[in-house]
This record gives sequence, C-alpha cells and structure tokens, in this order.
Amino acid sequence: MALLIGFAMLCFGMVTGAGAAQAAGTHTVSGTIQFPASAPSSLKVPWQPDGTGTGGYVGVYLTLDVKQDGPVEGWQLGQDANVSFDPATGAWAVTDVPEGVYRLTINVSLPGNGSAPGTHQELTVDDDEAVGTTVITEEGRLRASIARCGWVNGDETAFYAKNVATGTVYEAESAQSGWTEPSTACPPEVSYGNYGFSGLPAGDYIAYSVWNGNTQYYTGLDAPTAAAESGALQFAVENWAGTGIQTLVFAPVASATPTISGTAKVGATLTASPGSWGPAPVALSYQWLRNGSAISGATSVGYTAVPADAGKTLSVRVTGTKTGYATVTKTSAATAAVAAGTLTAATPTISGTARPGETLTASPGTWGPAPVSLSYQWLRNGVAIDGATAASYTPEGADIGRTLSVAVTGTKTGYASATRTSTETASVALASAPFIDVPEGHQFYTEISWMYGSGLSTGSASADGRIYRPKAGVTREAMAAFLYRLEGADFQGPATSPFVDVQPDDRFYDEIAWMYEQGLSTGTNTSAGRVYEPTDTVSRAAMAAFLYRLKQADTTGPATSYFADVQPGHKFYDEISWMYETGLSTGTQQPTGLPKYLASSDVSRQAMAAFLFRIEAP
Repeated sequence: MALLIGFAMLCFGMVTGAGAAQAAGTHTVSGTIQFPASAPSSLKVPWQPDGTGTGGYVGVYLTLDVKQDGPVEGWQLGQDANVSFDPATGAWAVTDVPEGVYRLTINVSLPGNGSAPGTHQELTVDDDEAVGTTVITEEGRLRASIARCGWVNGDETAFYAKNVATGTVYEAESAQSGWTEPSTACPPEVSYGNYGFSGLPAGDYIAYSVWNGNTQYYTGLDAPTAAAESGALQFAVENWAGTGIQTLVFAPVASATPTISGTAKVGATLTASPGSWGPAPVALSYQWLRNGSAISGATSVGYTAVPADAGKTLSVRVTGTKTGYATVTKTSAATAAVAAGTLTAATPTISGTARPGETLTASPGTWGPAPVSLSYQWLRNGVAIDGATAASYTPEGADIGRTLSVAVTGTKTGYASATRTSTETASVALASAPFIDVPEGHQFYTEISWMYGSGLSTGSASADGRIYRPKAGVTREAMAAFLYRLEGADFQGPATSPFVDVQPDDRFYDEIAWMYEQGLSTGTNTSAGRVYEPTDTVSRAAMAAFLYRLKQADTTGPATSYFADVQPGHKFYDEISWMYETGLSTGTQQPTGLPKYLASSDVSRQAMAAFLFRIEAP
C-alpha cells in the first residue's frame, strides 16, 4: 500500500529560513560544532539543497531566532552575513545581536532526508554569549512514517528496528508532527506518526510494529506487512546518511488460541478448534506442526497422525485474515507425544489335516491399515517349534499326540506390534496304527504311535505285521537305545568297553557306552569287573533314576512321601518323588490311602512309551 507521506524537512522540525533579520546589536553569540573524523566535508557547509532535485537539503542548519509569538525573526547560516562558520575548526558566530531572549537550533542535514541532531536551546543575550561545543555523532539516522489503521484509544503500539547482524533491537522515539494523511483507504480510526531512531550503528536492519501483542514486519513500500520475521525486508542504515521507510499497519484481527481434540496416536484423527475470531467473517487457514515444524500438506482442520509422528508432539497453527486488518497467527499447545497406533488384527485359521507328512496352511485374515508385515510361528502344545516360521507347516513324528497352532505377528512402522494365535488343531495322529498289537483305542495308542513317529522305536517284524510288544519289559540295553535316540545323540563308543559284559561289536554298544559317558549308568562292580547287564529288565525305580539324571534334575523329596510304598531313605526316593512332582508318574491308585509306585516292578514297553512321551511334552 502506498502512503503519500512526504519527507519534507517540515516533518523533522526544520524551516527553510529564519525569517526577517533583526536590527543590529552589539553582542556576539558563538560556539563550536564538533564533528568526528569520519564526517565528510560535504556536510561541513551551510545548509543547502542536496542537488538531487527531490527537495532534500544537506549541511549545517544553524539559526538564532527571537523567542516570540507570531512571525519568526532571526538569523540563519548561509542567508545572513552576520552568521559565520569555519569548516576547518567548526567555530561559528552570530554577530550584531541585540539583547533579548533567543532560540538556538543547530543540526546537520544528511543525504536521504536524514538529520543529525545537535542542539535546540533557549538563551538570554545581555552580553557576548559563548554556548560551548555542539557534538555531532556519526550514527545512522532512521525515520519511519507509520499510519496505524483501525487504531482506537487504549490500543498499545510500539515500533522497533532490529540489527540483523547483532540482533540488537532499538525502540522508536516519540512520534513527531508534520504528517500528511495517506491516500490509501483506511478506517476512520487512524493514527499517524513520524518516528525517529537515533544511535543506530551502520548495518542492515528490519523494522516491525507490535500492536496489542501482534507483530507486523515491514516488507517495503506498497507491500503489505508480514506476520513472520522471515518475510521482513532488510534495508541498510548508513553513517552520515538518512534512511526513510513508510508503511501502513492495520489493527490485528481479534483472535483466540486454538485447541486440539482427539487422541494423539498414530492412525487417530485430531481436530483443531480455532475459537472465536472477529470481526466476522475471518478467513482461517490451518497448518499442523510436528515438534514445532510444519508438516507438508497438513493444512486441514483435521489431521490423522502418521507413523512419522510417533514419539513426537503435534500442534496446529491457525492464521486469520481479513481485508483491512492485520493477519494474526495463533498456535495451540502441543499434544502429548504421539503414541504408537493400534493394528487391526485378525485371528488366523489353519487348513489341512493334522497328520505327519501332510501340510497345514495358515490363513492370517485381514490386517490393517495395509500394508502390514506378517510373520508366523507354529506351536506344539502352545510352545514354539524351532524353525517353523513359514505360513505352512508339515507335521512330523514328534508332533504325534500334540496339538498344533500358529501365532501370526503383525508389524508396521509407527504401530504397536500385535500377535494373534489360532485355535489348536486336533492332536496329530498317524493315518493308521503302526503296530498290529497296538490298535487304535489302546490305552497307550497315542504314546506308542509317537514312539514310532519319532523314530524311538520301530518295533519288530512278524509274519502278520510289525509288533511293539507293549506289555513286555524294557531291557537295560533297550532303555539305553530309547534314551540315546530321544536325545538325538551321535556317539561312537571307545575301543575298550567300560563294561566287561558289553563288547564293541554288540548291537547297542554305542548307546550303552554313551550311557556310561553321560553318567546315566555306571553299572555294577563285580569280581570280574564292571557289568551293565544289558538283557536285564529295568525296574521302575531304576527308570526313575535314568530319567532324573537325563534331565539333570536336582531336587530333594518331601518329608512325607507321595507314595505308600516308597518312604524317605529309599535309594531312589528323590528320583521317584521327582517323577511325581513333574507329572511323569502318579503311581497306581489304591482303594484307600496313597497310591503305590511299585518301584521294584519291571517297566513295561507301553509304560516306557508313556514316560518318554510325557517327559518330551512341550
């Protein structure tokens, strides 16, 4: 907006002449003008036009006027012969001055309609008068012509110039008179002022006004003010020159601090409430901020938090604009740190038959918001199966008698991971009974099938088919083979057997030597040497000891036994108590009282299958 505000010297308190000369007197008024060394010689001349044709003046303005109402009478340097000035020394004098009361004005006009103040004082002349030294400084001079449109009594306004390099802020001096009203349309309530800034060191500056707390930055003649410092126009202030700016500022829009509703969470929508702005209508625009910085494209009333917002705060900046008013921007308080979002998760399902060798496939269902990365973990009786992390899984012999399920985990940047687990399958079973002497429905059918599927026992061939002999006792060599296979051992026995009754070429030599190496069995010392007795059957007490050592258990049986036939002090009391506590054996129930363990009884092959099945349960 253009302001047709002239920078005539009238605006700066100067006149173009001292009026009619006084009658000659006998006194002299004198003094010295002191310039710093940096002052150019072009300023050490009587006041005169600057030669630019713009109406500006340069040089020393010195007048001595009679203090009186009505016409100005006195003398002026450059116009009256009795006023002298020596540029070399700065000495000046006004001669032939009658007695009376006078006003003395000394300043220096600078290029660009600037003015370096000197003195303006009243003095009484009744003799020769020496007024001393008037010091002129070199600081830059800035004049700001400002019209405040919409100003009403009680509004608080101030004007400032800021040095770009140092950040030092200078406040304008009181407004001076001599304004010409701007031609730009302005509300009836308007305040005009010519403002001066003195003592500014040379440098680049920006200027701004603060009106009832609202800051408006100068952007140049014919340009609207800016609400942000980044939009301010820089201008130079030079020594021994004047700088003028002029601008029209408007009353700020009445505003409110916006608020935010909603949950600060990835995927959730926040809504800005701008509050009341006026006078209506006021055009409002929005800019959402992440940790105080603008989010590209986030310029609507609502904003949906994205993964990049996680852990950061959000706020909204509302800007109100209205013709004839200054633009105002208000920023809400920041939200709490944005929390991770919640994935939409589905419960997976499993298709296929739970049978060794047949493939099961997981269907994860729909997860969102898409895309969501999915991972899989198959479970046996609820426990993760090592390496089973694909969308499909083929059951194996070790799964027989166990249920299977699959856990699907969804991950997405900015969202909390989620895991959903399918329902369990039926227990994994073989398509048909592996042994003709253990049909489906047998008490230990599942456990014996598991022995076959896991490779722990393949039974024996017969004319009618493969048999397991479930009620037969377990020999000590068979026990060694079962445990060896259960542990997945891979051991070669030494050249010299640890037992005199087991030789390196015996069928189960490696397995029995492994039992000795692992400390599971040290055999029995005899006069002939250490014996293992491989074909002897295993008692239930010895079986408890073998399993106890296999699992490296370290427990002490209770003061009161769990079994009626095994008391504290029994050779294998701790081991048999451990069998009960781990659920491997609850003994045989009696009509009354505690169950019996039957420690000295032989372990049948079907009972052995049950014990190993339980000990390997996930």
